[in-house]
Amino acid sequence: MGNPELPLLDEPFESLALVLIDDLADIFLKLKRIGMTMLLTEQQHMDVTLELVDKVYVLDRRGIKYHGDTDGFRGRKQFHKKYLAV
Repeated sequence: MGNPELPLLDEPFESLALVLIDDLADIFLKLKRIGMTMLLTEQQHMDVTLELVDKVYVLDRRGIKYHGDTDGFRGRKQFHKKYLAV
């Protein structure tokens, strides 16, 4: 894989045991601290994902439904039921 400029991680926590999710989240945090930018897609483990990210985008077939910070996303409960498996 070389030295990617922008890794895309499609649902990296899917089907993992909780202990592995925590370990992987720790690795992502370390990469974030050294300045690496990553693009994560996630539907199921948003509690962990929201601790890792700076910005949230909610997409559907018609375009972007939300973009903003994690606090703003947490306050938009309508997205949680409609778009996420929570």
